[in-house]
Amino acid sequence: MSVGFWQILLIVGVAILLFGAGRLPKIMAELGQGMKALKRNLEDNPSSDDTKNKKSKK
Repeated sequence: MSVGFWQILLIVGVAILLFGAGRLPKIMAELGQGMKALKRNLEDNPSSDDTKNKKSKK
């Protein structure tokens, strides 16, 4: 199932109606910053499963 041009256009149109054209860029910037922070934290902190596997291999 792929998202087509008309579905994307509909989603953007609804977002503009809900948030307004002025606030939409600010919301997208904050979302991008949040995703970058999440990615950075995931790279810095290995999950507990990874540490268990490393300890059992030694």
